[in-house]
Amino acid sequence: MFAQDKGMNSLQKINGTAGIILSGGESSRMGIPKALLQYSNNISFADQIIHTYCKASISKMALVLNHTITWQSPHFQDADAICIPNPKQHLGRLFSIQLAFENLPKHDFYFIHNIDNPFVNANLLTQLYSYNELADAVLPVYDNKGGHPVLLSHHVMQHIAGVTDYKLTLKEILTKFKCKRIESPLSCLMNVNTPQDYQNIFNTLPKMVSYASGI
Repeated sequence: MFAQDKGMNSLQKINGTAGIILSGGESSRMGIPKALLQYSNNISFADQIIHTYCKASISKMALVLNHTITWQSPHFQDADAICIPNPKQHLGRLFSIQLAFENLPKHDFYFIHNIDNPFVNANLLTQLYSYNELADAVLPVYDNKGGHPVLLSHHVMQHIAGVTDYKLTLKEILTKFKCKRIESPLSCLMNVNTPQDYQNIFNTLPKMVSYASGI
């Protein structure tokens, strides 16, 4: 079963927005591709995140993966989500964002979501989206700490598309733009990077979903 959001009936409809899910790294600390980690009964991290975006009426998604793995979920065979292999994971997150932007149709806004945080719910996506007219980037924060996902305008994404210095961080790039920081739930800071992180949250050792056993 997917994790359910409370108060879903009151959610504002999100228009003209795509979701970019970043999972193009090597998952060297985890030892298992994070997109395929089990979130709940045969539901992967990627499944849960895509489910959340569907609940928030996000019309299009791109899942950027390490080119050595594939994601063929039985839960979203008809989802409007494309998988994009990243053959240059050493270039980092910016290159993954560029790949997604190149392969998605034009949207007004883009959520950038790390695969290691499957805990964010649709209510937060809607909250961030509600501030889209006030800034180039809308950023969740908890206790003055920046979290994810972030919502970027098409203008910001066009700038990122032209970046060639892959040592730059997204945080550094956003200093050039007007940003709106929104106090958000603790879930915006949660992430799973190591086997210990996984065990602390799920009370079990990390494992892949069963449908990925052949990968």
